[in-house]
Amino acid sequence: SISSERTTNSRESFHAKPNSLFSKSHPNNYLFIHVLNTRIQTDTYVILRSTHQTKMSKNTKYKTNIYND
Repeated sequence: SISSERTTNSRESFHAKPNSLFSKSHPNNYLFIHVLNTRIQTDTYVILRSTHQTKMSKNTKYKTNIYND
């Protein structure tokens, strides 16, 4: 989930993202690892999908290559 809350300094900003991932302030180890694994998988998927964009020409923005999953 992307948080739309604004922060007032860099420390709050640094902690806002991890805090938004957990429903408790002190999650158990299983929940902590599960959330991290899910987050890493999601980030990796987004990065991999974004690398399949190829530039066509100056007049066309981008053509996305479509692969069967």
